[in-house]
Amino acid sequence: KTYFGAGDVKFADNGDKEINKADMQIIGDPNPDIYGNIFTSLSYKRIRLDVNFNYSLGNDAYNYLRSQLEGGSRFMNQSITMVNRWSYEGQKTDMPTATWEDPMGNARFSDRWIEDASYLRLKSITLSYELPINNTFIHGLTFWGQANNVFTVSKYLGADPETAVCWLTAVALCLVLKSTFNSVSYETQILYFSDCVGGCRSKYLRSLRRHA
Repeated sequence: KTYFGAGDVKFADNGDKEINKADMQIIGDPNPDIYGNIFTSLSYKRIRLDVNFNYSLGNDAYNYLRSQLEGGSRFMNQSITMVNRWSYEGQKTDMPTATWEDPMGNARFSDRWIEDASYLRLKSITLSYELPINNTFIHGLTFWGQANNVFTVSKYLGADPETAVCWLTAVALCLVLKSTFNSVSYETQILYFSDCVGGCRSKYLRSLRRHA
């Protein structure tokens, strides 16, 4: 029988001294408490400034990309945080050891990969100027310039908190959208089954929780 050792993640146990599905807990909610857009517009004579913010507050997301770049179990590029992985006795770090094929399951689906995906984003800002033209052929001419996705304020460590979207299917699957080089790939993570019939939304992610 293989036991966890130094350098392994310490998961919360229910008391049976075995880490399995019985230790899974409800750890978060992929649905935001509030979300929406904020529009504002300022005008001075023929100059107009339009600003659009969007936001989401209170939702959790599974960071699939980070689970791959910090898993430390395969021969693939890893993030720079893996430099701090456990590598010797007495080392204090929050990054577990890197082991081929991860026999202890340190990189398994757990609250290690669940993050607060709340964000505030300046989605677009547009500056326009209306030329005072009014004749037989032209009844107004406007020049404008626009910047999109100007900045985002978020604690989410993935590529984009806005693309971490969860929704309920017939088997309660979590769909994580990850943009990579202008393409979109899809990854799934099983959530708990809902006991309601129709019109239900996914509520909570079930996962292993680590000891603090």
